[in-house]
Order: sequence, then C-alpha cells, then structure tokens
Amino acid sequence: MVLSNNINALIYKSKKRINVENLIRLGVADSNHTCVVIDTGVAPHIDYCLGRNRVFAFVDLVNDKSYMYDDNGHGTFVTGVICGCSLTDKYGGIDNKCNIIGIKALTHDGNSDTDTILRAINWVYKNAKKYNIKVVCMSFGSVLDNYNDPLMKAVEVLWDSGIVVVCAGGNSGPSPSTIMSPGACRKIITVGSVVCDSSGCKVADFSSRGPVGNYYKPDIVVPGVDVISTAVFGIEKKFYTSMTGTSVSAPIVAGVVSLLLRVNPNYTPDQIKTMLISACVPIDGDRNSEGYGFLDLSKIKVL
Repeated sequence: MVLSNNINALIYKSKKRINVENLIRLGVADSNHTCVVIDTGVAPHIDYCLGRNRVFAFVDLVNDKSYMYDDNGHGTFVTGVICGCSLTDKYGGIDNKCNIIGIKALTHDGNSDTDTILRAINWVYKNAKKYNIKVVCMSFGSVLDNYNDPLMKAVEVLWDSGIVVVCAGGNSGPSPSTIMSPGACRKIITVGSVVCDSSGCKVADFSSRGPVGNYYKPDIVVPGVDVISTAVFGIEKKFYTSMTGTSVSAPIVAGVVSLLLRVNPNYTPDQIKTMLISACVPIDGDRNSEGYGFLDLSKIKVL
C-alpha cells in the first residue's frame, strides 16, 4: 500500500479538526443501531470486519445480486468514512462500531434515477424496525426542479419516522441556489465542504450554496478535500484512496450522528440536529455557504 506524501487529509486529521474525541469522552456505549448507506454498493473490506462483520445486509436494486460488491468505489469509500475500523487510526472511520447496511441504488458510473432512489428509501422505511435503522447517508444528488420534489418528500418521511437523514449538499458551487435534491429538504441535515490548512478552514469553492427557497442550506460544513478512506481493491489496486467533495463530508457527519446515538440511543432526529447546530462555529458568517458553520464537537451542548 503506497500513498502519496502530499495527501495529508487522512480521516484521523478530519476527526481532529472536528474534535471527535470530545464526543467519545462523553461516554459511548456499544452500538446496536444501524446506518444505511445508499450509494454504488459496498465491497468487502477488512476495515468492516475487524472484531466482527458490521455489514448486516446488502441490497442490490441495480443488478439484483445477492453478494456485496461495488463496481464504482464511491459507496465503499463513504462506508469507510462512517465506520472503517483500520489497524491504524490514520484510516479509521468516525464510528468504528457502527453497523452498516449497503443499498446499491447507483450504477457503475454513479448514476441513478428517481424511481430507484425511492425504492431504496422505501426499503429503509419498511425495514427500519427489523434492523434498528437510525441513520441514512446519501452522498449523491440531482438538480432541484421544484419544491415538490419526490425525493425531498421521501426523506422527510424517513426523518419524521425517527431516522436521521444526512445528505451531501452537492458540488456545484460557488454559484447560489445550487443545493441538490434530496439535500434541499429543510428538515434533514445537509452537509457542505471546507478546505483546511495550517491557517484554518474556508468553504470549498465547489461546495453547493443556498438558499433553498426562503431557508438556508447547507446546515453544516466539515472537511471534504483529499480525505482518505477505504477503496475497492481491484479498482484502485490498493486498499485506500482519496476523494474530494460534499459526498466525503456527509459521511463524516453521519458518523458523528452514529456516535451521538451511542451516547443516547433515544435521541430524536430533531434533537440530533439541534445538538450538531450547537457545535457549529461560523467561519465568515455567510449562511448560504456554511449554514450554521464548521462543526466543532468541543462546543457541543448535549441534551
């Protein structure tokens, strides 16, 4: 495994930036809830199996295969950001005890359609009690045509049923009103990206901006540039790779949500969002770029 020396935004550095250890110090119990990743699939990786296999189920809505796979690599990367359990903390995910279900709803080239995504969301809704699903991560989006968008309505149903939905805001910045669906849904947690260096962090140019109608989006910004996570060996010819985009930032927040549910499994989606907002620090005050600001868990006010 060889990684370029100039790629320095390892997961553990992102964890340090947002002070994940502060949340862990509050006391986190073993996890019995599940996070669903709707994406291009999840390939087998040792980082999901250390200690125990944490991938509870795999659903293929594209090719109807019964075994885990990822013919793109994006979903495997996202999963590793949430829950990777590396032998070295450099590559470990945010919550390395989180249970995972992978739903393949995107094709090998990362595309999908509304009907397939709605089927994935419906599967989550119907199986939430069976698998104790509490978090859904969606690192994809489509252009928002109108505010009656069916994906926005569907994720709102999940939210109202007690499932925290975390979505990428999109990579169409810096133009205004470029937040993608379903991330444009007001209730859910929509995540943008920052780029960080020794002087601090600023909103990445590519990160989509609000507003969405008469409200601000995204809600939160976290690191999203050159982050390293799990790769599909055979596509990458290595076990880890780097990616940039809000689809990297969203699983960071999904992992934090999972940790909060280990602090108290009875938190509601609204309570989770309120606590995350309490931990945000404004960067330059532009709510349409950064929402409530950069997530700093040393500031969190736990309910």
